[in-house]
Amino acid sequence: MNNIECMFSRAAAMPPDELTRAVLQNTDFRRVLRTDCHVPRAATQLVAMCVHDDTGAEVHEDTAQYFLVKDGHGRAEFASSAGRASYSVAIGPGSAWLVPPGVQHNVIANSAQPPLKLLTIYFPPHHPPDRVDKTHADAQEREAQKRAAAAVARV
Repeated sequence: MNNIECMFSRAAAMPPDELTRAVLQNTDFRRVLRTDCHVPRAATQLVAMCVHDDTGAEVHEDTAQYFLVKDGHGRAEFASSAGRASYSVAIGPGSAWLVPPGVQHNVIANSAQPPLKLLTIYFPPHHPPDRVDKTHADAQEREAQKRAAAAVARV
């Protein structure tokens, strides 16, 4: 995509107030909002989590992930693949953190009202543009299918 196409695509710049509104109004577990051609190899995603929902402990070997909490409360958990001690921290509106590649992490919602609303940015993109998973179960099913396809491809 060239710069002219980018300016007129869904990846065009979104003002901060619109981005905040989109985060707070989102009800999908995962919604890839855009893969931005102005910030090479980055993707913005909205996340909404119900009480006791979690992202699932995961490690992105080649992807850094930035998180920003806009609403709700929860807990972020981290563990190093190098065997360092795991730790957990309470999160709420305004909490922000960066997870470097290779660090196991999980986010757990612990507030019912309001739900935990996150903005997350992947460097480089981890999910395809315009991906929407309505529920955590949808996201888990899609990831299981992706792992199964990768296993078949390796054989």
